[in-house]
Amino acid sequence: MAPQFVAGGIFTLPVLSVILVAFAGGLTDRARQVVQTAISVLAVALGLGVLSWVAALGGHLRPGVWFIFDAAELAAVAVAFIFAVAVLRSQALRGR
Repeated sequence: MAPQFVAGGIFTLPVLSVILVAFAGGLTDRARQVVQTAISVLAVALGLGVLSWVAALGGHLRPGVWFIFDAAELAAVAVAFIFAVAVLRSQALRGR
């Protein structure tokens, strides 16, 4: 698996941007655009991470249970994606 697709910074920075624009000091004028961009980044990271995980799984490059650890990183990206989508669908951002 290519770990750079699900590295901590890949999903931490978009989540921090969502938290800052949606919760820190009130909504900004461009909050919806920032959250949509974060969702796009997270969707691409999740898609590429799943694709590389499946390719590595099929290639038997890492023996044993190492794929469980890679799947945990994918799950963290999926949780970040779900969080960003939930914020986008919140009542506060619907009107913007």
